[in-house]
Amino acid sequence: MDVLLGTENRQKMLKQMRENSLMTKEATEKYYMQPLRHCVSLMQGLPATEREHHAVVGGLVDLTLKTVVCALRLSRGYMLPQGGSAEEQSAQAVAWNAVVFYAALCHSLPVFGLLQGELADGTLWYPGLTVPSRPYRVRFCQDRSNNVHAMATLLSMRLLPDEVVVWLGRTPAALDTLLNQIQGENRPGCVVSQIISEAVRFAGGVPQEPQRRTSSDIQFAPGTAVVDVVAGSASGDAGNVLTSLGSALDESPAVDTVVSSTVTPVVAVPDNQEAKAVGDAMALMELNTSESQVTEAENIPQPGDLVVVKAGEETARISDKKDKQKNCGEQFWRWLSDGIRSGSLSVNAPDSLVHITGGMIFIPTPEIFFAFLKKTPCSSPDINRDDIQREFEKLGRNFCKRDKSLFQCMKYEEERRQGRHKRWSGYLIMARKIYTDRDIPDDSMYLFVSMGG
Repeated sequence: MDVLLGTENRQKMLKQMRENSLMTKEATEKYYMQPLRHCVSLMQGLPATEREHHAVVGGLVDLTLKTVVCALRLSRGYMLPQGGSAEEQSAQAVAWNAVVFYAALCHSLPVFGLLQGELADGTLWYPGLTVPSRPYRVRFCQDRSNNVHAMATLLSMRLLPDEVVVWLGRTPAALDTLLNQIQGENRPGCVVSQIISEAVRFAGGVPQEPQRRTSSDIQFAPGTAVVDVVAGSASGDAGNVLTSLGSALDESPAVDTVVSSTVTPVVAVPDNQEAKAVGDAMALMELNTSESQVTEAENIPQPGDLVVVKAGEETARISDKKDKQKNCGEQFWRWLSDGIRSGSLSVNAPDSLVHITGGMIFIPTPEIFFAFLKKTPCSSPDINRDDIQREFEKLGRNFCKRDKSLFQCMKYEEERRQGRHKRWSGYLIMARKIYTDRDIPDDSMYLFVSMGG
């Protein structure tokens, strides 16, 4: 497994998966990374396609990892289930994060249904069902195309941990969506289908049904009829340690169809394309990130702005104030993120202004902005709470409902939503934007997000 996932690009992608998981660190390793490693061990060095971009040794692993990373990144901008209340979306955020992960992980599995495998001694081997016990060869077979989804469904259910299936069953819509994805049923209007489709496109394409060829064995190098197995576990017999796939490719290819050993680099999602994809899907759900409001807001005169000025001194004063206003949004963000990471801003405590719910950070307004003004001596006397709040929204780092209203919640005095409570209005921020290199705390025992006014 160290050989299969040990490259710099693949390690980078694993890191990105962990960063975009809404599960705890321990749960991410158990329920995301373990199934992924199992999947990779079955994929070995197989190509994802017979030709084109991923028709290389390890192409199937690369395509799968890229698809998972892109899907998780794109899903950060979605509030699921589509059309659900803020309360439902907050409570189900982790479940839908899991749906996206597993749907992306299983998306390339149909390619196994197109492959015929054979071990070096001539023994029949079914790619995907077992890790080969010795060097192997594969070829794409056209007459198996009718069975690709059946094979993919079988393999997918073997990858899904039993606990995850039971857990997702508590959110029927989430489990139904995942099962539809596994069976290849991309229903029109399904946001998860859109996420996966966009992720596959960013990753370099979906495995296509290959064109008919006769006896099209995948050749790995001149004179090399088979390729060695990469051990899936470090616990194997040391006497049977097999060489890396790359060792069969030291010589130059003899023909154009020879598979290269080059590992395809990670495809980073361009920021503008990701923002567009996220914005389109958020619009379908009648939700927007506040980034979509920035262009309009910047062109609208704000209270306190003077349209006509009479003196250069007054012009300079107004210009200086505008500069300070623009800076105060970033100032507030640094104060908030640094405070949360350092512990100077308490989280999930009875008297905290910052609470975690469903992988999101909730901050109340105006309380959080008044706290910033009180604790930040560098704040200019020309800047008020409205200025800070407006500039924070322009940063586009919070989720915003389509009608631009704030999220509502009830903050309780006692754990498990017991005792007296007060109503808060505020913002939801993806927790990974702040907890970039550490575990996200468990959900607050004092907060209940709702749509109540």
